[in-house]
Amino acid sequence: MLYPVDSYDPSQKNKKGLKPYLVRSFLSIPIAFLLSFLVKTFLLYPLTVKTNTMAPGILPGKTAYIKSWFSVQNLQYGDIILFKNPQNDALLLARVIASSGDKIQIRNKTILKNGRILQETYKILQSDKRKPFRSTFSRRDNLDTIQIKKGYYWLMVDNRDEGLDSRELGPIPENAIVGKLLF
Repeated sequence: MLYPVDSYDPSQKNKKGLKPYLVRSFLSIPIAFLLSFLVKTFLLYPLTVKTNTMAPGILPGKTAYIKSWFSVQNLQYGDIILFKNPQNDALLLARVIASSGDKIQIRNKTILKNGRILQETYKILQSDKRKPFRSTFSRRDNLDTIQIKKGYYWLMVDNRDEGLDSRELGPIPENAIVGKLLF
């Protein structure tokens, strides 16, 4: 089938000029920035891990993506979360070990949850080869029973001898939790 040739005018091709291109560019750049801001603020927060506290699972230099849309009440044992250190507002990664109503005790680096030895299904790292510290020296290796109050979580890092977690900070309030690890 043949189409009429008189509908195409090559002289009209360049008459549009640069104006539509510039308008599209000036509109698309702010929209792109707005979309990236919204994604980072409300959906995914990329976090470059700088410390060894979650090794061997999350190594320094890796990017962890934190989702900020989640229900704190739905956090479960083993979830990795981003929280604000109550002492200085620094952001820290740690794993949920216990929540409201649970009892935690640590004996010679062994975690007891509700009177039973905690069977951890993820890899942990214990780099300190010294004997466990007495509880009068540090709560890190030996801790008397603590009952977690409503609205609080017991968080621990995977690299047990090099990280800051609930052993030093105590139970973490749910309003200090910023996000949950997506991947």
